Amino acid sequence: MANLLESHKLTENSVTMLRRTSGVRRLYYGASGGTVKYSAALREAAEEQARPF
Repeated sequence: MANLLESHKLTENSVTMLRRTSGVRRLYYGASGGTVKYSAALREAAEEQARPF
């Protein structure tokens, strides 16, 4: 995790970047035209990511 402070901006003061370093897998949530497929698989993946460690 990297938190970069940007004190020169008035409405924003930082940006946080997260990088996953393990457990990478291909996700199939995209549809043609750059839209998102709101499926049960997407919801399950979101719930899994939201669980605390």
